[in-house]
Amino acid sequence: MRKPASVALLASLVLVILPGASPAEADTPAATRYFCLYEHDDFKGGKWCITEGGYKEQKKDPSLSNNYWAGTSRPVNNGTSSVKNGTNCLVWLYDANSYGGDSYYSDGRSEDSDVTNNHFDNKASSLHMDCS
Repeated sequence: MRKPASVALLASLVLVILPGASPAEADTPAATRYFCLYEHDDFKGGKWCITEGGYKEQKKDPSLSNNYWAGTSRPVNNGTSSVKNGTNCLVWLYDANSYGGDSYYSDGRSEDSDVTNNHFDNKASSLHMDCS
């Protein structure tokens, strides 16, 4: 049985009018321009994200203890094990409040499934994002 021409035309218009990321891509930080911290290795466990700043904008959070893993009451402070940087910004994490102590650097459009290899597992206490 043939479909009416109007149904076929409508289907082709929907495909042309509604292009975009696949459902899998739409949930990634790269598609949404977020920098995300994850509680466990391999981007598992709790998740906390910050949106990309505007051009030449800097975002800072001097104390990650004021932030919580999504849907929990567990603070992000000293709990990060993996990161995804879907932004075009450079991000530094510090192991002390107010950007002190040792630091971890994340290039734009990068990810690290286990920050232990950078000696930074469960150390992040403050964050500085530079979008210049």
